[in-house]
Amino acid sequence: LGKTTLPDLTGNVDIDQQFGELVAGRLTQNPEISVKFSRASIESVNNAELNIEFAKDPVIIKNATGKLELKAKHSKSGVTVYTDQLTTLEVDADFSSVGVVVSKNASADFTIKTNFGSMTNNTSFAIKDEDEGRNDKRYVPTFNHTYKGSVGSGKMKVEIDGRHSDIIISNDAPDYTKLKKKKGREVI
Repeated sequence: LGKTTLPDLTGNVDIDQQFGELVAGRLTQNPEISVKFSRASIESVNNAELNIEFAKDPVIIKNATGKLELKAKHSKSGVTVYTDQLTTLEVDADFSSVGVVVSKNASADFTIKTNFGSMTNNTSFAIKDEDEGRNDKRYVPTFNHTYKGSVGSGKMKVEIDGRHSDIIISNDAPDYTKLKKKKGREVI
């Protein structure tokens, strides 16, 4: 409980933060981080596992390197990952808003799946809905979408699975306030 501030740490780190803000420096040795009912600002992680649940305020990972496994649940206020040094990003999102910030000269391969959610591409990268045009001869709505795209040699692998989630791919910090709100419902 309460605010936790951590300096740069080079050893193994296992953090369970609940009901208070987490402010962390560079966490370089395979950190496992759980943030619940809180907000977080992390300077840097390397080969990390993050579990974000019921974030009331934005969660920001400023510099992720190596492999990042992110699970975001019921975090509509936004989970933002800056990916310049990542080799692999795996995101599993439920009822959350997730922003992936990539540089304009990134080399990445994207696979993004949404189920009752949305994907917004605010980059010049060609990330296309593979299912586009499939409803030309069907008369029912489609709620599942798969988006794929590649830029450069595809050095970084980005795999995102979002259920009831809003996914934003951007070159700058995403603006979660522009996401469409549901009428008569409060966003958690």
